[in-house]
Amino acid sequence: MQALLVRFVLAACGLCALALVACDKESGAGLTATPAPTVSVPGQMPPLTPGGPGGVKVVSEEESLIVAEAFIKDDATFAYDGFSDSLELVDSKKLECNACWEFTYRFNSRHAGYGDRTGQVLAQVVTPHTVVIQIGEAEVRFARMDSATDMLKHE
Repeated sequence: MQALLVRFVLAACGLCALALVACDKESGAGLTATPAPTVSVPGQMPPLTPGGPGGVKVVSEEESLIVAEAFIKDDATFAYDGFSDSLELVDSKKLECNACWEFTYRFNSRHAGYGDRTGQVLAQVVTPHTVVIQIGEAEVRFARMDSATDMLKHE
């Protein structure tokens, strides 16, 4: 029996992943896939991988909004001193893949700065924040506050 190697490209959200598939040339049995390493592009959502036999899990805009809002409300900056009634969706964009959305939110916090500022001397000033968040397959793939703070890495 001879093995046949086939190369193909998987595209998701504008980014690509290369994989090798090996199968028995005669029977077609023994399909195996070995994904190549993915490359993360700063400021872009990482590529999605197939979500099972049906491919990428399709998630509605409403489901993605719930994930995005929960992530923002759980973030240290919002949880510490964000005005819960100030959180508002200001933009919604469908991205290239079926399960991908980008949302822009705004909210106000009671003090300047980011994260949990317990024990710090803080200026009592209402501070506006803008969050751009990308959701893919009901997971946060990218989140940046005020064009500077990476909310996933807390930097």
